[in-house]
Amino acid sequence: MSRLADDRNWFTTREVAGLRLHVLTTRKFKVETARLALRLPLRREDVTANALVPFVLRRGTRQLPTLKAIARHLEGLYGARLGVDVSKIGGTQLVEIRGEAVADAYLPGHGPGTGQLEALLRLIFEVLLEPAMADGQLVPQYVQQEKEILRRRIEGVINNKRQYALHRLIEEMFAGEPFALHRLGRLEDLPALDAAALFRHYRERILGFPADLLVVNGAGADSVAELTQRVLDALGYRPGAQERHEPAPAAARDGRGQDGTPKSAPPRVVTEAQDVRQGVLALGYRTPVRFDSPDYPAMVMYNGVLGGFPHSKLFTHVRERNSLAYFVYSRLESSQGALIVSAGIDPGLRDKALAIIERQIAAMRQGEMEAGELEATRRALIRRWRVSEDEPNTLIDHYLSGLVNGRQRPFSELIADVRRIGADQIVAAAQTVTPDTFYFLTSNAAEARVAQGATVRQEGDASTL
Repeated sequence: MSRLADDRNWFTTREVAGLRLHVLTTRKFKVETARLALRLPLRREDVTANALVPFVLRRGTRQLPTLKAIARHLEGLYGARLGVDVSKIGGTQLVEIRGEAVADAYLPGHGPGTGQLEALLRLIFEVLLEPAMADGQLVPQYVQQEKEILRRRIEGVINNKRQYALHRLIEEMFAGEPFALHRLGRLEDLPALDAAALFRHYRERILGFPADLLVVNGAGADSVAELTQRVLDALGYRPGAQERHEPAPAAARDGRGQDGTPKSAPPRVVTEAQDVRQGVLALGYRTPVRFDSPDYPAMVMYNGVLGGFPHSKLFTHVRERNSLAYFVYSRLESSQGALIVSAGIDPGLRDKALAIIERQIAAMRQGEMEAGELEATRRALIRRWRVSEDEPNTLIDHYLSGLVNGRQRPFSELIADVRRIGADQIVAAAQTVTPDTFYFLTSNAAEARVAQGATVRQEGDASTL
């Protein structure tokens, strides 16, 4: 397996026609991968329109006005692929147009060059800059159809109780902060988003916004910059006039008092009743350790030992030894300084499951870790990052996370870091973790009503995401 050996094989950045172009030059892949990313402020008034726009743009361009025409064009590029997505990292909503095409060197009758990549970039920028129009606005039929699809996607989150419980925890834990918003937006915003309103939003909030173009290929940064400039010149692109969005740091609710010691206040408990057969515990903890913190690698090790893998404490103690959970894991929201634990349980076993979960968190705070747990976690993390080095889109995802969080951590650097992390550093990270908000989705309405100190919410309130 070839590897991206060190930081010299990481993305390099330059500015091209007002765009920030980030290129990772490597010949290990047989495909050209490119992604155009708009980093937008995650705001209540924009979140739903931002989520809808890329899917409408994807329906057609001025030159290729239908999905069928785009599909035929992609077939002509030897089966190239084009897609759009919307995601969030911390207080930033990312609107993305992404593509992938076979590299020239692997096509019959073609030598090394940039023909495939240039064609791919041309299509990506056409989707953003030259969408299909009707009577001076976005095609109403496309807007209406994509609104319906987005409505079903939002409702799908509500109907998926694992996702719903996590969303509700985040909504409660980060109330009043941008991160509380769901990346797909809110059902209540959809009726007002007709073709005219969405076109205004596209022109005023999307089109002029500075963008990042990320490319993984073997041609080199100079070559990619040259053909990007050529494509943009051909489309008459002019740089956006809006300010770049640099997300504000997450609110300093890290579970520590003014003297820096962890607070001892009990977590806020939210209990909600719905018609479900399986209950879901979603537990939110705060930590001052974030993605750009020196202690981040130790926190990653902490999460791995606690609940990141099948060998971790939560899976071993909650699921295997006590058979209390259908699933259980922990994960970091490192842009926010949060640790999330999720478990699918029998509603009647909530207290027992919660006690065992908290016992594992307390054990790590007290340094109760076995050498085998640390080494298994270290090996699992390194294996995961090695695999990620072989996935162009995962490399781009990781780089984008670094852009948003203000610090790049190449996989090679993370691997070197976790090799150095010892038990003392993990214990130090564990001692920063404090409970903040516990959410419980249950089938027992009576239990929800009498939950001591709980905020109770009944089914039917889940109208917004």
